[in-house]
Amino acid sequence: MRGQIGATNNGDSGSIFWFELDLPVVGAVEPSNDLPPTQADRQSRNLKVLVVEDDLLVQDVLIAFLLAMGHDPHPVSNGRSAIEAVEREHFDAVLMDMQMPEMGGIEAMKLIKALPEPMASLPVIALTADADPSRRHLYDDAGFFAFLTKPFTQTELAAALASVS
Repeated sequence: MRGQIGATNNGDSGSIFWFELDLPVVGAVEPSNDLPPTQADRQSRNLKVLVVEDDLLVQDVLIAFLLAMGHDPHPVSNGRSAIEAVEREHFDAVLMDMQMPEMGGIEAMKLIKALPEPMASLPVIALTADADPSRRHLYDDAGFFAFLTKPFTQTELAAALASVS
């Protein structure tokens, strides 16, 4: 298919696998959820959600999940941009990656907690690939509303957002 495939070993932080294909361009396809919604997928109201994620592929998946659930996603790519966004406009919830350039999730969370109300009480959901249970206290101590370990499903995300009032 006139493409390429490769891998890069990043030592202790994992590996990156990639491929490129020379495919024809077709019309845009809207994200869809072919599965019937579960109770966790049903939200009593649509939420305006700040998506803080530096990996554009993960950011796109989160946006597709949120749109499929009827929410209004607003993406930024680092903690510093998240603080600026929270200070500038109202959000119902934040999905915050933990490891990002410029400012990570825990540092950004501490700064959000230091803001005046209602920003300080904003429900922030930690997103991380770090599944080590012994590190969970770091996220609990920082005051996150909920915690999701990557990879997670749309149903798990919906369940975390369902408790946002």
